Amino acid sequence: MDSSVKFILILAISFEIAFVKSVPVNLVIIIGGLAYLLWKRIAVRKLGLLLVIPLLPAVATWISFYLNGTGNAVRTAWIMATRVYAYIVLGGAFSFTATVESLLGSLEQNWHLPTKFVYGSLGAFYFIPRVTNGRSTN
Repeated sequence: MDSSVKFILILAISFEIAFVKSVPVNLVIIIGGLAYLLWKRIAVRKLGLLLVIPLLPAVATWISFYLNGTGNAVRTAWIMATRVYAYIVLGGAFSFTATVESLLGSLEQNWHLPTKFVYGSLGAFYFIPRVTNGRSTN
């Protein structure tokens, strides 16, 4: 799938998650995203980290909405906790299967993103590791 189409699709699904308050919808998105990652043969270690790392934020979200929620606090807690995982899996589905180069190139070709913006973004993207590692360009 083209990187820009994948980006737009994931963005649309993210908007759906934001406005639809449904645990089954979140679970379908999580299962679908994990199935996609398995189909793309992502390493099991990466999938494990994708599921373990957001465990603390998901549990904290669940507890927060359970203790401080109004109305049906248990339902709201489950919606928000599964929503955390849905967003994480969508982000993983994009970041594990697309590169910055393919996304920017696709946006330039298919969505007519200005070439100056694409090359500027690529320059900034490749400059970040030099700044964070403290290496000079000399």
